[in-house]
Amino acid sequence: MTTSRFTGEALSYADRVGVRIIPIDGDEMASLMLKHSVGVQPGYAVTLMKLDEDFSKTSSSHH
Repeated sequence: MTTSRFTGEALSYADRVGVRIIPIDGDEMASLMLKHSVGVQPGYAVTLMKLDEDFSKTSSSHH
């Protein structure tokens, strides 16, 4: 496991060795931590707003 990226040599070695080695880099580790709620805690929620296409259609018909 690494918090950064594995070198090509390290990945090649993991493929060649006689036991199963699963290299987990920083991005995958963060994803697994979030997925399984390990070492993380809730922060705050954000609401993503989008345009209401029906609003613009009804507004333009009243002009």
